[in-house]
Amino acid sequence: MVVHDELELALGQVNVKDGSASPKGHNGLKSIKEQMRGMPWTRIGVGIGRPASREPDVVAGFVLRKMSAVEKARIEGSVGAVEMELRRLAG
Repeated sequence: MVVHDELELALGQVNVKDGSASPKGHNGLKSIKEQMRGMPWTRIGVGIGRPASREPDVVAGFVLRKMSAVEKARIEGSVGAVEMELRRLAG
C-alpha cells in the first residue's frame, strides 16, 4: 500500500488505483513500481492540484514548493478518507 501525492486530482481529493496503473510521470511511483517487480500493490493518491502550465519546470516548482496554510489544511482534511480506504483495502 502506497499513499502518494497526485497532481491530476483536485486538492484533497482521494483516489485508489492498482499499483500496475501508469505512474504518468510520477518519479516516486515509477521507482516503487520498478522495485515491486510485478508484485501486487495498491496506491492511494491524495490530490495536490496542478498548475495551469504543463511545462516540466513549472510543474516541478509547483510540486516542490511549500504549501500554503489553506492547502495544508485541505490535505490534512483528506486523512479520514485515506484512513477509510486503508481499512477497506486491508479488509
